[in-house]
Amino acid sequence: MALFTEFDRELNALWQDRIAKTRSLLKKPKGRPKSFSQKDRDKRIGRLKELAASILTKEKARSELQKIASFPPKRKSLRGNHRYDKMLTWAKNFSGPIVYSFWRKKKCLYIGQSESAKQRMPNYRNNTILNKADRLKVHVIRRKTELGKAECLAIHLYNPSGNRADPPKKKYDKRCPVCCKIKKIIEDIDSLFRMK
Repeated sequence: MALFTEFDRELNALWQDRIAKTRSLLKKPKGRPKSFSQKDRDKRIGRLKELAASILTKEKARSELQKIASFPPKRKSLRGNHRYDKMLTWAKNFSGPIVYSFWRKKKCLYIGQSESAKQRMPNYRNNTILNKADRLKVHVIRRKTELGKAECLAIHLYNPSGNRADPPKKKYDKRCPVCCKIKKIIEDIDSLFRMK
């Protein structure tokens, strides 16, 4: 609730500043009227977008991921020598689409997806992520069409440090409900506070 209260407070304050100039035409304000610059607006809208993403992630991401993937995820320790061999041996247990994540302590390093663990995991032989990671988590996905959606939800939920781009999307993939709502909120906020 605290995030929603902060979002509501920020949105109301931004709206009041936006209409202050219009109000000043009818009734002269005391003191100097507040300026409403594009730089200030963009900074405050950016904060609103962050808050909206946090609220939706907290409310939706876990429940949506539980609907389409095995939960809790399967885990494998990668400590000690022969990390690569341990990972390959363990990957043979999975068939079908997966979303996997590399972890170091409580920090998610990277999230990826694959239609087959047996084909994807050998690509990590000399990868720095494998050397940094001490644990691997795997969500088995029910349908291949939900693979992109599951990866996107996992990225929202775990906030990995190594993912630089959005997950790849195929035209037959299901859409991420968190991304769809965030996009709608951003469009609404931008249309409300558009400047000439």
